[in-house]
Amino acid sequence: MPTVSVSRQFNDSEYANWSTYEQLPLDPSFPTKAAWGVWGAMDEFGALNRCIPPNTIKAAKNKIGAGIAISLNLEMNIPNSSLSPLRPTMLHGK
Repeated sequence: MPTVSVSRQFNDSEYANWSTYEQLPLDPSFPTKAAWGVWGAMDEFGALNRCIPPNTIKAAKNKIGAGIAISLNLEMNIPNSSLSPLRPTMLHGK
């Protein structure tokens, strides 16, 4: 199957000042084409640093009810079979 390259154009002002991939300060100690570390060594949010404006974050605190955190991460073996009958089961290395 041939590789397809897709270019996206963003006309939204939210993306107006974003760097191109070529302009990112990439760390050569990370894998090729990985933009890890762009927001610093201790960063945990990646591009979310740019996507959620401060006023949205401040407004979100008003939505907190019980004050509990729920992880949305799944273990590597869940689901243990494909959710689509057309897709083969994924096998993860150990």
